[in-house]
Amino acid sequence: MRRCSGYLSWLYVEATNHRRGIGHKLMTRAMEHLGEQAWTLTKRGNDPAIRLYEKHGLQVVKAQFRGEGIHPHTELRLALPTSRKFDPEVPNFGG
Repeated sequence: MRRCSGYLSWLYVEATNHRRGIGHKLMTRAMEHLGEQAWTLTKRGNDPAIRLYEKHGLQVVKAQFRGEGIHPHTELRLALPTSRKFDPEVPNFGG
């Protein structure tokens, strides 16, 4: 059995297709594969994505300002309570 890191990356629905249930269907399918370790990153202010993730059980566990580059933003980590990434002290990647 292959171990899944639980990381959800690059789930987008084209704006012309918003509010049609496509994101919900994609998340339902993704969660079947991600399992109890599911977690993701998004930007503060991306409220539609945050609501979608929360409907599927992920919770905001960490907010971190990212000031490098030309697009400073606050990054949010959302995770299932069963995920090791639910602990805000666990790094996003590595470690």
